[in-house]
Amino acid sequence: MMLPRVLKEYRERYGLTQVQLAENLSVDERTLRRWENQETILKDIGELRRIASVLGVEAERLGVLDKAIAVTGEQAEETLQHIWRLVTGGTGSRRRDRRWSRIGDRVCTVM
Repeated sequence: MMLPRVLKEYRERYGLTQVQLAENLSVDERTLRRWENQETILKDIGELRRIASVLGVEAERLGVLDKAIAVTGEQAEETLQHIWRLVTGGTGSRRRDRRWSRIGDRVCTVM
């Protein structure tokens, strides 16, 4: 995870202790210590965005994407067929191509 590295870099750059940074982030010092030592993984995207804002870093540095990438069923099928052709050297059987199409449909249904 990127949060521990960003927190430590920030503290070192600005000469802050964990207690001082925890106060700046409005979190308990034990929470900050757990994040920095990777004892606890922060998964709350809203909280990660808030921390990024307070630290003045891009949310992407903490592993938060601004936009989800949407893929249509057709795009997924084309991509899977292309990958299959690369794997088989273009000699894949039609049966396998249909199999990948069905998998592509399932992937798109889940998304």
